Amino acid sequence: MNNNIETYSIQQAAAILIKEKKRMMTSQEIVEEALNKKLLRPSKAINPSNSFMQTLERNIRNNVGNNPPLKFVTVDGKRYIDIVQENDKFEREPIATTPKKHKKVNDFSNGLESILDEDVLQNIKIYMVANQLHDQHQAINDLLKFAIKAHQKDTIEKIEKLTKFL
Repeated sequence: MNNNIETYSIQQAAAILIKEKKRMMTSQEIVEEALNKKLLRPSKAINPSNSFMQTLERNIRNNVGNNPPLKFVTVDGKRYIDIVQENDKFEREPIATTPKKHKKVNDFSNGLESILDEDVLQNIKIYMVANQLHDQHQAINDLLKFAIKAHQKDTIEKIEKLTKFL
């Protein structure tokens, strides 16, 4: 590999190509163009194109590693990728129904984003991945049990102090 050629992450390469072409692109177009222009580090994957496309789409879908921020745009039933603009409202693409054994991990599409801080959501996602959980409710339940148990003695002492005065 020529060390003088600068390579980019798939997200960075996608943003460069979208700006260069001045249009939305499919993930396949992005990956083919990025590989042709040698914008990406060589991959050891069996099928590098598929690997890069999956990474790009997963990063956008989960909004993890999505830097610079990219988004999906569906036009006439075809899904494209574009750069998120400052005035864009980020709306998660509707998640297709999948069989239970293939549930999507880190699906927070049920409104938790509106009531939990972003760092709390990120910690829940990390807990889910670390414990191979696919159900966010189970992850939240587990974490609440741990928190309650960790503070149980302190809580009992506070209740005892309060009840002495009743």
